[in-house]
Amino acid sequence: MRTEREDRERTTVLWRLNDRKALALYSAPALAFYTVFMIFPIAFSIYISLQSWTGGGEMEFVGLANYLDVLKDGDFWITFKNTIVLLVLSVLIQVPIAFLLAYLLFRSQRVMGVFRAIYFMPAAISSTVIGVLFCLLLNSDLGPLNFILKKANLSFLALNWLSNKDTVLYTTCAVMIWQFIGYHMVIILAGMQSIPVELLEAAAIDGASSGRILRSVVLPLCKDMIEICMLLAVVGSFKSFDVPYVMTWGGPGVSSSFLAIYMFKAAFLKSEIGLGTTIGIIILLLALIGTRVINRVFESGDEQA
Repeated sequence: MRTEREDRERTTVLWRLNDRKALALYSAPALAFYTVFMIFPIAFSIYISLQSWTGGGEMEFVGLANYLDVLKDGDFWITFKNTIVLLVLSVLIQVPIAFLLAYLLFRSQRVMGVFRAIYFMPAAISSTVIGVLFCLLLNSDLGPLNFILKKANLSFLALNWLSNKDTVLYTTCAVMIWQFIGYHMVIILAGMQSIPVELLEAAAIDGASSGRILRSVVLPLCKDMIEICMLLAVVGSFKSFDVPYVMTWGGPGVSSSFLAIYMFKAAFLKSEIGLGTTIGIIILLLALIGTRVINRVFESGDEQA
């Protein structure tokens, strides 16, 4: 006869088996969805990147030739540099400004709702509209920005914002950074609102200044939200397309082109689908590397703490 202990062990094993079956059953739809819409497209894209294909007719297997062609192309390295510039500016300017705005709104509860909506509005507007708007504002001949600068006797600041190779990259980067500051601000503000009021009150009672509260209480407790914003900034930089394409088409030349624009032109303007897919795979790898670097930086910070 089985002992009571054996019965309990058998019951535990059955529970675990049932839990695994239930887990597999509940995970199956999500796994199927992820496989169809993520795994399969990525695998098929890798397959296409090894082919020479114009989008019609038969594919011709060329192996790594597309990758070698991309790495030998000078335009690729220019667009890569432009993308890295946007990434660095987004991480060093966009996210810190969003954090400061979120903290100001967090400390000013009375006007939080109004200004939160105002700051978030650019992110809610279509990127195409943003691009067209700044095309008009920054037009060197008819744009209001240069007109105001000239009227204010600051003609030396009136530049060809969208046609000068020295300024066009930073102009398009500034527009994209401005557009999504409010988006990151809302994310960080949500993290700040989850901070227990008791912690802030205790710090104030202990005589901590607003700056000390910001550094020692708010910043550490919002680290997860900041990490999310950093990840979004990195991924967004690698897939930036719409605003610079509407504003300049990536020109003059490739001075304001980013990797996504370079991919689009190769795939759809030159009808080199295999080459364009190759660039897409490179963008994916770079985004994964950037994501891993950000995660590692925050993980090392947690270990040191």
